[in-house]
Amino acid sequence: MNKRLWYAAPITLALFLAGCSAIKTQEGDAPIAAQKRTTGFMGLATQDDVEVQLAKAFAGVDRVVIGGFKVGFNDSKRYDETRTGVFSGGSTTTALVKLAGIDDTVRQAITDQAYAQFVQMLEDKGYQVVPRSLLLQDPAYQKTTESDFPYKVDQSGLFSSYGVGHYYSPTDVGPRQAFFPGENDSQFFAGMGGQGAIDAADKFGAQNDVRVLAVSYMVDFAGAASGAYFSSTLLEVGQLMAVDTGQLVMSRNETGIRTATNAMLKLGQPIGSDVTFATIENVTTDGEVAAEVAANAVAGLFRGGLIGAFSQQASQTREFVFTADPALYTQAASDAIGQANTALVNKMAELRSPS
Repeated sequence: MNKRLWYAAPITLALFLAGCSAIKTQEGDAPIAAQKRTTGFMGLATQDDVEVQLAKAFAGVDRVVIGGFKVGFNDSKRYDETRTGVFSGGSTTTALVKLAGIDDTVRQAITDQAYAQFVQMLEDKGYQVVPRSLLLQDPAYQKTTESDFPYKVDQSGLFSSYGVGHYYSPTDVGPRQAFFPGENDSQFFAGMGGQGAIDAADKFGAQNDVRVLAVSYMVDFAGAASGAYFSSTLLEVGQLMAVDTGQLVMSRNETGIRTATNAMLKLGQPIGSDVTFATIENVTTDGEVAAEVAANAVAGLFRGGLIGAFSQQASQTREFVFTADPALYTQAASDAIGQANTALVNKMAELRSPS
């Protein structure tokens, strides 16, 4: 009888803790704050808003041609927060977030507006934007591999469909583009796809006294923050329209043997909008929660007895659907991308005439 009670105790405790979710949403669906990115020893330094690679290449540039412009949008993401336990096996909280309510036409319109804005910003800073058709006619560029757009980016695993997005190409650029170094393309990471594009851009630029630019952004719709939850973790998720990653690559107008360093501006920090654009719903079913509670109790019991069963209940997985309003989604995305455009163009112009 005592043995039965010993086994029943952690199960009872687990059922009690089932209502204590270790994963929560931002109160009132308000946008969550973007997390600052750190670098250096123990992450004690904060990354620059815009990081510069090969600054001297941007000096004295007046004529440019846009070789590529891509805006990516995440459709789903996975957030994991793990904490090691002192007397148990620790815990892992997982939030699966998925966007609903937005179609291709909305994202294509955002991409077109972002591209037009970027071109206008370059011209306002005194750059001469050469027609892209001249680059497309170049024999060296015609040998590069181009991809069809929208282009799917899939980082999901075998047992999860979360981690999927798509890159869009501006209507004025067309439905096919080459990928440049640092951009999210499977061909580049598998071989020389991206490097081939920049090599062709270098040759074209040297022959025509013009620099080739390639811009890419990945726009996110969610953010997460962690905190304390008993002896484990509390994962808080919320909506956040932000340019999570962004870069501008520029040709160096060099031929022959190249070094591994490309001229590049990269966003060191995410750029977010404070516009609320979606409602958030936890779609995890009661059955899924109950099954998880039982499994955690048994696993925790064998790992660390009552303490293990207690701490293991923080190992939770919850699914959330972010249902977006198309007009507000457009407003928030345009706000974030507009800030990113401004940051990159301003830095580029600053480096053109270094003091």
